[in-house]
Amino acid sequence: MFPDSLVVDQPFTLRVNALTAQGYIDPNFQEPGVLWVIGPQRTDTVYVEPDTLSFWAGVAQVQLRVFLAGTLRLICATPTLTDTSPPFLVYPGPYARIQILWPGEVPDPGTAWGKQGSPNPAQYTTLDTVPFRVRLTDSYANPLDQTDSLQFSVQTLFGSLPFAQIPIRPEVVGEDTFWVQFRSAADSVWLVVQSRSFPQVQGWSTPLTILPDSIAWFLPVFPGEALLPGDTTTNADSTPGKAGAPAIQFLERPFTVHVYAVDAAFNPVQDLTSVQGHLVDIIGFDPYGGQSAESNGPQFFQQQGQEFQVVCPYQGHYRFFVSDSTFPAYSTPWVTVVRVEARAGQLETWAEPTKISNGGVSKIYARVQSPSGNPMPGKTVFYTLLAGDGTLNPPEVETDLDGIAFSVYTASGFATGDTAWIQVHVDSLWDTVRVVVRGQRIRSDFEVYPNPVILSEGEILTIAYRLEVPQDRDLSKVKITILTPYGERVWEREIPVGQEGARLNELNFVSWDGKNGRGQTVASGMYDVFVSFYSGREIYRQFSRSVGVIR
Repeated sequence: MFPDSLVVDQPFTLRVNALTAQGYIDPNFQEPGVLWVIGPQRTDTVYVEPDTLSFWAGVAQVQLRVFLAGTLRLICATPTLTDTSPPFLVYPGPYARIQILWPGEVPDPGTAWGKQGSPNPAQYTTLDTVPFRVRLTDSYANPLDQTDSLQFSVQTLFGSLPFAQIPIRPEVVGEDTFWVQFRSAADSVWLVVQSRSFPQVQGWSTPLTILPDSIAWFLPVFPGEALLPGDTTTNADSTPGKAGAPAIQFLERPFTVHVYAVDAAFNPVQDLTSVQGHLVDIIGFDPYGGQSAESNGPQFFQQQGQEFQVVCPYQGHYRFFVSDSTFPAYSTPWVTVVRVEARAGQLETWAEPTKISNGGVSKIYARVQSPSGNPMPGKTVFYTLLAGDGTLNPPEVETDLDGIAFSVYTASGFATGDTAWIQVHVDSLWDTVRVVVRGQRIRSDFEVYPNPVILSEGEILTIAYRLEVPQDRDLSKVKITILTPYGERVWEREIPVGQEGARLNELNFVSWDGKNGRGQTVASGMYDVFVSFYSGREIYRQFSRSVGVIR
């Protein structure tokens, strides 16, 4: 007993009767039976669930699901009886899956896996063009006349592998054939196809192994660069096969160059027995001075990623390429330019004078020398104001013939006893210079100094403010609060009006020794100082300032 039509995976009640020769149900029939369907491709029990049933008093009844679409017939067989149903129609289920078939694989509708066979061949080399079929199906690989726009990507076991070229058409109707060219070598490569219109519909291919092709050339990779297998760059100015840019190197200091033997798509070639033991020359020259770079002794190319220690004896721009004395065809056709500079080895700094008044100037000197102590002219020295107010002019200075440079610091906006900290930086060396501003009269209603306060040198923070209020205001107290940048209170003091620190119409001073309410010295960092004037319980006026603390 069947409905007029079914949909794949739609359950329905199937009743099978065992009849006598006279056409009556045989109440004594109790045998096990099996079910299968005859489909357009083959006969198998995998297309139905369940595929067994049991008769009791001549009747068997099950909730049956069919997974194969098409015009089918159902067969039921017991040890003594067999019968076949009339043809019935099963429609495919909804669009749920994209099936990918490599050469050697064939579709198997009605099954969970949906295909038979395996990729043949299972291995390809880079730049091979591989055909594959794409089928739009339901959950059990039954084909559909669905129209969809697809998106292709390639993934490996460890992440995406983007370097594959797949020419595609915008729409697929039911089934289509495409070609993919893999550029990156990998042990397990999956092709992934996703629907652009149905976010949950996608398909994964059987994995393939993509092997690197034969050696095409040698590729040097310098510090700051990374090997980029599968690169599609063809412009020599874009350093094909590599990501990044060569980092600046320094005079007379060795740096490492990795030399790879790569195929035409820049994949490292594993089998290097054909060139093992042959000398690979790293050659370079300075286009300005014509000087050569030297490799560190005889180097032999014996394995993938062979390291070379290179020393450049002259300052300038070096152009490097790699060649093999026995196999010149492997020479890289692209040239890498590396900038080589002299590197500072010693830095001495000082200020003249070390104490100035607000608005005064101090010259911040830097003496730059080589590791052996020789002056280094032409080195760029950078000046940065770390703490305090004022200006540095200029912030970048080149050293003179004696290796000396200076920048002029002008103090401005200081309160009494402030300190300026200037950082001097050249190459990987830096130092800090301190300039103290002599005490002077407070020029505003609120100041904190010194800023930053250096607790290790015995300094304390002075908080100065002028307590002036109109006659119609009744001032009750002054509250001083010091908070972290996160709003955590570290110190607080309340002073009633009339006492020291809260005298009307005059300048008041309150000191903080850098300790919290438990008597512990606070950590280095930035803190916020608030001074609040209270009229009754309301804040009439409030000042705030950030201050740096150095333990």
